[in-house]
Amino acid sequence: MQKLYTKNIDREPIFFAGLVICVFVIGLLLFHPSLSLLHRVQRRQQLDYFLSEVKQDNFTMKQFWQFREFYSPGNFHFNSKSVTLAGALQFNDISEPKTTLLEFSSPKLISSDGIIDKKITNNLLNFREGAPILKILFQAHDRIVYQTVDNKIHFIFLRSSEEMMSTLGLFDYGRKEKTILENKLWLNVTSVSP
Repeated sequence: MQKLYTKNIDREPIFFAGLVICVFVIGLLLFHPSLSLLHRVQRRQQLDYFLSEVKQDNFTMKQFWQFREFYSPGNFHFNSKSVTLAGALQFNDISEPKTTLLEFSSPKLISSDGIIDKKITNNLLNFREGAPILKILFQAHDRIVYQTVDNKIHFIFLRSSEEMMSTLGLFDYGRKEKTILENKLWLNVTSVSP
């Protein structure tokens, strides 16, 4: 005597193939990062949670780096004029008052990390580029978060070079690098698409 499920599969191969395709499509819609409905909801929750973290006094750039990597995974690109790879990343002679060291790009997030002279940072947090501002979400002495009319959220972080050294373990902070970082601040400019 044949079992019922074996009998149905033998007689209805089109039904079985259709069932497998339906399960595959449903799985794709639920779990594929770029198609997932769940991932879109989760991404919005991550952004909301990160916005609440940015407003805290004890916010660190390590939290930002974790958010950036998990929110929308992407790739780093190093500025070859200011950074060289010699076992570890090292700074070249940086003579510009504002220098980009690396850029991060992904489908939902674009970010750049650099260093800037302390002398020119007075109005930096008032600097905004791109689409007109819809509203400022948060502003402190070392960071600003604002939303533009295109619904993007923009972050500008201005942190100490010491925090950069503890967060960016990509670089070899030898004597040369520490000399370059004197009287400089770490600048991060990020744009996020919800």
